[in-house]
Amino acid sequence: MRTREIGLIIVELGGGRRQAGDVIDMRVGLSGMRQLGDELQAGEPLAWVHAGSELDAERAVASLQAACELVEPGTPWQALPLVAARVG
Repeated sequence: MRTREIGLIIVELGGGRRQAGDVIDMRVGLSGMRQLGDELQAGEPLAWVHAGSELDAERAVASLQAACELVEPGTPWQALPLVAARVG
């Protein structure tokens, strides 16, 4: 999961600010987001998309699918470390 891209999906839906004065649309966003390592069956959602229009929803779904990598069950994966390097 590329979390920055997922956050930008919410901003694009109107659920976040680009600038300090932007209004947030409290109706939009993502819910029920699956966690890293969750196994999905065919047809199960990665998340529920709440959007102001069908077009916005379609764009958000496509972006969410692009921001998540799905692998076959049993494929080993390893989470990246929380700290990549220490400076100083």
